Amino acid sequence: MQFAVTLQQQRFPQWRTPQLEFPQDQASEMFLFFRSFLLATA
Repeated sequence: MQFAVTLQQQRFPQWRTPQLEFPQDQASEMFLFFRSFLLATA
C-alpha cells in the first residue's frame, strides 16, 4: 500500500495519510481514495 500512499500525497498534498491517523477506518478511507482516484482518471 506504500505506492497508494505516495500517490495520494503527490496528487493531494493537503490530505493526511489515513493509514497513520485512523487505522480503524483504513478500509473506508482507502475506498474513498480509490473511488475518487478512479473518478479522476476516468
